[in-house]
Amino acid sequence: AASDASRAGSAEDEPPQPPGDGAIVLDITDTTDSLTPAQLGWLEAFGVRAIDAAVGEAVPGADGPHRVELSLVDDAVMSELHLAHGGVEGTTDVLTFDLREGGEGPLEVEVVVCLDEARRMAGDEPVEREALLYLLHGALHCLGYDDHDPMEFARMHEREDEILRLIGVGAVFDDRRPCAEEGS
Repeated sequence: AASDASRAGSAEDEPPQPPGDGAIVLDITDTTDSLTPAQLGWLEAFGVRAIDAAVGEAVPGADGPHRVELSLVDDAVMSELHLAHGGVEGTTDVLTFDLREGGEGPLEVEVVVCLDEARRMAGDEPVEREALLYLLHGALHCLGYDDHDPMEFARMHEREDEILRLIGVGAVFDDRRPCAEEGS
């Protein structure tokens, strides 16, 4: 884990201000009501920066703002969604729904993050950092990244950590984790 001096690690840190141009619209709904306003503010501020960095040159010629809806849910809700949309029983960390026609144009995506899973995986780190990783993971899926074979898995998670370092959070992904299940 990176030292606190080398990254902006939690909601206790002063959140950065999102870009003022409205290029990224991030709406967060915490259906669990378990994150504090400071944690939600941190997640929104760093989420906007992470998505902005991910989009970069990846969506050339896309007019209009990129819209991301982030829903924070518990194990029970995620298990229902995982079965309904992925055909897999049990919970998972993140599900992503690309709402664009043909996957072209500005991002329009719904990312569903399981906070229970984020807490389990975060260990001693702040849960909002893990949730940020999952948000970025979902956005990268809509930008052509995948993690269902070993080479793509490595490429995607290297990009996640590259972006998280770039925005001042530091690397979050731990390469000891298994490949994500289908449907994420």
